[in-house]
Amino acid sequence: MVLKLLFGMMPLVFIFYGYFLFVILRRGRQTMFKRKFFHAVVSVLNRNAGDIKRCIPQIGLNFRNPSERYPTTSRDIKSSVSLLENIIHQYDVSREKGFKTQFHLEITNDLIKTVTELLDMMKQQNPFVSLSPQDASFLVDLKSSLESNNPQLGLTTLRSLSDTLEDKDTRIKIKATRSTTAIAVAAVDAFLTIFFGLLSFLPL
Repeated sequence: MVLKLLFGMMPLVFIFYGYFLFVILRRGRQTMFKRKFFHAVVSVLNRNAGDIKRCIPQIGLNFRNPSERYPTTSRDIKSSVSLLENIIHQYDVSREKGFKTQFHLEITNDLIKTVTELLDMMKQQNPFVSLSPQDASFLVDLKSSLESNNPQLGLTTLRSLSDTLEDKDTRIKIKATRSTTAIAVAAVDAFLTIFFGLLSFLPL
């Protein structure tokens, strides 16, 4: 009887642990991606001590290359600026000991100050660097239309931006609907698995 119950619940167990393993592996890959980038940032800063401006293209390269090689791992990371901000956040939350444990990297207050200066400089060069390339392009065009006093370019850009925002809103709603449906299907599947597992105990 116990064996029948175990066999009846095996699909549910496989689904649960399969999803759990998927989440763990994905987080592990993202942590490894961040760890390598953080190490590269520290190496670049140490190599160019006293000349932060020279670090900007090198850090961009250290972000772009692995992002292109591992697009699924980096798809939720918008830019190198996002990761630099993440360094500061992780340090503020974990401090030196916690940061070293998670990312195998020693980091100090002085280095965090340098990263903050680097971030300010990158945002001065490109105020929209934290945005997606498409959104940044729209804002650059709007900025150009204001600087050149070109209302036609501004109107065209606003229309394109409006279409893009509408498309994004639609995709977000579709994704939310699919997520709700997937949860409902998983719940029904789990219920049926348990139900038929228990049903197998009943005598014919």
